[in-house]
Amino acid sequence: MSSRTLPLLCTAMMLAPVLIWYRQAGDPGIYFSPAAPPGQLLYVLSKLAGMYALLLATLQLLLAFMKGPGLTTVSTLRRRHALIGAGVVLLVLAHAALFFSAVSLRQGYPAWGLLAPDFRDFYHSHLSFGLLALVLLLGVALSGIMRRGGRSRTARLLHRGYVAVIALGYLHALAIGSESQSLTGLLLFGAAAAAGLLMLAAWLLLPRRANQAAS
Repeated sequence: MSSRTLPLLCTAMMLAPVLIWYRQAGDPGIYFSPAAPPGQLLYVLSKLAGMYALLLATLQLLLAFMKGPGLTTVSTLRRRHALIGAGVVLLVLAHAALFFSAVSLRQGYPAWGLLAPDFRDFYHSHLSFGLLALVLLLGVALSGIMRRGGRSRTARLLHRGYVAVIALGYLHALAIGSESQSLTGLLLFGAAAAAGLLMLAAWLLLPRRANQAAS
């Protein structure tokens, strides 16, 4: 892949969520109308934040897997890892806060029930998967800070829980996210997931081949 192709591909992937969101949500101006349901603007904005959070989270995982086969340098990875990681945490928190606020405005009182796991049906179960992903993500972020400070083995192991965050995020989004379930959404996140699996395969296989060649 040429040096020009990769930036263009990344730009297209970063623009895709807002285009998918606009196609599903329509003109944002309608949500400022008095006829719009209470909290509807916050609800559609939470969807946009969620899509970008999942895309950036996948990009973070791709960068981590690129280190093993030598496709990126450690110094480059460290610079981007912290920046993208902070973006993922902020976007996930925004997604959750906007959704909580939207539901609270819609029902007229704080939706405290959203802050506790609830597996009574399909929808609430997958909401709970998203809540679990948020809790795990905060733990992973904290372990990352601990790892940069003391580099303890426990912190490194906890940081690998990021893979579970990604899995729960995809499960949450593809099960109940209307944008993620659209054709363009499925193509976007399907391509991102496929890229992640390919990089995982390279991370697992290429170092072994290098070791065999050196032996």
